Amino acid sequence: MICLGLGSLALAPIAAKAHMNGMYETQAAAEKRAAELKCKGTFKMDDMYMPCSSERALHEALQKSR
Repeated sequence: MICLGLGSLALAPIAAKAHMNGMYETQAAAEKRAAELKCKGTFKMDDMYMPCSSERALHEALQKSR
C-alpha cells in the first residue's frame, strides 16, 4: 500500500503539468482544441479556459485521442 501512495505522489507533478498544457487564455483557443479532441464546449478554471464541457469530458476525450 505504501508503494501506491508513493506512486501517486510521483504522478502528481505529471498530472499538474498536463493540466497546465490544457489551459488556454482565450475561450476561442480552448474551443479550437475541443474541436481537435472531438468534444464540445469549454469550461473555466480560475482565469483560464479548458476544452470540452467539463473536466470529466476533457479526460474522456483525451483518453479517446490516445
